[in-house]
Amino acid sequence: MHDYELDTRPVDAVLIGAQLAYGSTGNNITIRFLERSGFRAVQVPTALLSNLPLYPSSAGGELPDGYLSGILEELLRREVLATARYIVVGYLGNARQAEILGAWYRKAREQYPQLRLIVDPDIGDAEEGLHADPAVVQSYIEHLLPLAWLMTPNLFELGVMAEETVEDEEQILQAAYEVIDAGVPNLIVTSVPGDTPELIGTLLATEDEQVEQVDTLRVETSAKGAGACLLGALVVELLHGTGLTESMAQAVIATTQVLAGEDSDFAPHATNRWR
Repeated sequence: MHDYELDTRPVDAVLIGAQLAYGSTGNNITIRFLERSGFRAVQVPTALLSNLPLYPSSAGGELPDGYLSGILEELLRREVLATARYIVVGYLGNARQAEILGAWYRKAREQYPQLRLIVDPDIGDAEEGLHADPAVVQSYIEHLLPLAWLMTPNLFELGVMAEETVEDEEQILQAAYEVIDAGVPNLIVTSVPGDTPELIGTLLATEDEQVEQVDTLRVETSAKGAGACLLGALVVELLHGTGLTESMAQAVIATTQVLAGEDSDFAPHATNRWR
């Protein structure tokens, strides 16, 4: 099998989500965290876009269902998942994709029981509102939530999924446990209120009633991709064998550094490389 491949490293994770020709969100940014830490990930697009649709123009669109299911099946035929530990699902181009991914993950886990599914329900945020079709929201809940080991919604997405108001601590925890009761054992919620207005929190809630929150200083930015940053940093920590609580804490630190321009891999280089 390896005779055709220049890169014969084992695969550690499969990233399934949107990919951009230009841009720092979705698979584009999550894979950078894995690769720079020495891990190998396979990328499977649910949509291929020129850039974020927030720009005045963009090109591309969702991957046809036949392409997506075919690519996933070929990964099984190539035995790519034999060493993988995490399947990470983000943006969905349509509601049918969640059904395809759910059926494929069940099949993959039968062959490779070590696999854990992490789902980032990319359906909107407080600034832009809901950007996903309601059928996509329901598809995450129906086809992926019961299979996931961990979900990572932001506060807005939590409220949409739980169909609850999420403004104070009591409401947030109530919504979190409604989602957990629906079948996912671990939930990390980003963009929750911190102890003071200048802080923003990330909350971990688990089915065994563990609740932890990490607060960090808010970084004023219009850049998108914070969720993908946190997801990438989180998976890296988990692949290192770090526990979920500490993995979340380290991922929060890493994301804050990127947003603040303090991560050299995401900031302009001062030296001229074209001497």
